[in-house]
Amino acid sequence: MDSDTLKRERYNDVSFLTNDNRMLFLVEHQSYLVTNLAVKLGAYYFELLSLWATQYDVSIHTNKNISFPRPELYVVYNGNVAYNKEYDEFNCGSFMQIRVPIINIKYNILKDKNANNYLAGYSYFQREFEQRRRKGFSDILAFEYATEQCKKKGYLKGIVEQEGFIAMNRDIFSYDNQLRAEGVKQGVKQGVKQGLKQGEEKKAIAIARKMIKAKMPVDTIAELTGLTREEVMKLSDTRCVGQ
Repeated sequence: MDSDTLKRERYNDVSFLTNDNRMLFLVEHQSYLVTNLAVKLGAYYFELLSLWATQYDVSIHTNKNISFPRPELYVVYNGNVAYNKEYDEFNCGSFMQIRVPIINIKYNILKDKNANNYLAGYSYFQREFEQRRRKGFSDILAFEYATEQCKKKGYLKGIVEQEGFIAMNRDIFSYDNQLRAEGVKQGVKQGVKQGLKQGEEKKAIAIARKMIKAKMPVDTIAELTGLTREEVMKLSDTRCVGQ
């Protein structure tokens, strides 16, 4: 469906406005379902209405009736707890209730696992990523593994083949995963620094080389590994990375 994307300050997974201004679509990816989703989705909707009013020069202070685009709300669920409802109602007190369609994209329950189904590809990608992480692999290595597995099965064709795809991980995963990734990043940073103190410089260099292969910026690699920028540049095959 043709749409205009609305840029917003608060992060939600997907939102867009149909070109005929009929409705705002909001899709929230969740690994858990809790009552505060009512307020969460409501906050997104009203923020998007404010952005819509600004973008289309609509004054909410006019004495004329305004036809606001109505919301279409969806929750894409990929949690570990079995969930079979097609709809759920989230009540955050008596003042706000939202009934939302639940789209369960857990890979093992998806009926359509066709390579052309991008939703199945996304679900498969995340499953492989999470399984690799549970085995103790870093986010970078787990991401690389999931990417290669998708290529082998033909999932997300035209996406995973793109150069620098690994840099897109913050946009692919849900808001919760992004927060977790930030925590892991800090953990890696502290862990590598501790390793350097214990004389494990080879470990830092090995991690840096993986990051260089993933085309991460030089300054970011230096920050995460504890190496200097000059040391990272020496490990890199090209001086264009991060410049």
